[in-house]
Amino acid sequence: LFLTNVSLFALLTQLTCDLLGSSGKKRNELFKFSIAYGVALQIVNDVTDLVPEQESHDTAGKKKEDAFSDFKNGNIT
Repeated sequence: LFLTNVSLFALLTQLTCDLLGSSGKKRNELFKFSIAYGVALQIVNDVTDLVPEQESHDTAGKKKEDAFSDFKNGNIT
């Protein structure tokens, strides 16, 4: 999971905390939240890969061939 959005959110949180001078417990809580948020977004992304286009508006731009594309291409997300 750390090769996906999770890394991006964690890094952005750390950079923001550095810029704002945040430290200690608050910084740790924000970091944990950013990881949880990134994981949640990745789960949503992975689930939309499994839902047929006619079942969801979120997958409207995807083709039938896109289903399971991460799995077919060996992308571990």
